[in-house]
Amino acid sequence: MEKSSSSIHNIGRNNKPTVIDFWAPWCENCRYSAPTLYQVEELYKDQVNFVMVNADDPKSWPLIEKLGVDAIPHLSLLEADGTVDTALIGPVPKQWLIQDIDVLL
Repeated sequence: MEKSSSSIHNIGRNNKPTVIDFWAPWCENCRYSAPTLYQVEELYKDQVNFVMVNADDPKSWPLIEKLGVDAIPHLSLLEADGTVDTALIGPVPKQWLIQDIDVLL
């Protein structure tokens, strides 16, 4: 999913809400959540930016600090203008994520 991830530079610039997935390679819950996130991305890929951020990458720290990420997996849901709407921490049921994205749309 990281390879097909939207650019972080699209946030607030292309009239689409954004889901940012903060993850790490060693995170068991991240691996557990990945298939659900992939399914949701397939449903909304034309309407929503999906951005994958490796929390272990030092380049990610400014964004991690800006969004207050203190645990992973962490999904930040941003409105089309880049305003943070909500955060979902830990494994999230598919239906919860779908409902939150529908609110953004």
